[in-house]
Amino acid sequence: MSTQTSESARLPGIALDDTARETARAALLSLLAEAPVHRIAMRDAARRAGVGLATLYKYFGGKEAMVTAVLGPDLERLVDRLGDASRNAVGVKARFKAVLEASFAFARDHEPAARAVLLNLPAGVWGDEESEWTARRRAVLAHIFKNGRHDGSVRSDVEPDELADLVFGAVDQTLERLLRTGRPVDPARLAASVFSTLWPAVSAD
Repeated sequence: MSTQTSESARLPGIALDDTARETARAALLSLLAEAPVHRIAMRDAARRAGVGLATLYKYFGGKEAMVTAVLGPDLERLVDRLGDASRNAVGVKARFKAVLEASFAFARDHEPAARAVLLNLPAGVWGDEESEWTARRRAVLAHIFKNGRHDGSVRSDVEPDELADLVFGAVDQTLERLLRTGRPVDPARLAASVFSTLWPAVSAD
C-alpha cells in the first residue's frame, strides 16, 4: 500500500447517510461498467462518486474491497432472482429454462453490473470457482440438476456442479458477446436458444 493510500485510509472521511451512500455506489458502478478495474485510479473513483478520497476508503475500502462493496447488492439480487425463478417453475426442464431466462433478464435490467462483471473485472473476482457469487449462482442450477438425477431426467455420470458450470459458461459467453457488440438482450429468445443447445448435454436421454 502506498503512503498516500495509507494516509487516506487513516483519515476519518465524512459521514454518508444511506441515500448518499447509494448515490455514490451507483456512480462507482457506472465507472466499473466503463473501464477495466486495473485502469481505475482511486482518486478518479472518488471524483466520480462525489466524495473525498478518505470518504471513499471509509465506505468502500481499497480497490478490491470497493469492487465487492459496489457490486455486492446487484449480485445479491441476481442470486435472489435465480432462486425465485427456480422455485416458481415446476419440473426440471421448466426450472432450468426459468433460471436461464432470469439470468439474461438480470443482465438486461442491470446492464452496468453485467458489464462490470463480464467485461471489466479480473477473472478471480467473478469467474473463479471459489468466488462466493459464482458458487451461490452455481448452487441454484446444481440443485435443479440434482433433482433431475433423482427423477431420471438428468445424466448421472457428470456431477451437477459441473453441469451448472457448463451452462453458466455458455450464458456468460453469450452475454459478453452481446455486451461487447451492443446488441440487445432478449431473455426469452436467448434462454430458448441456450436451452435447446445444452439440454441434450444435460439430459439423461
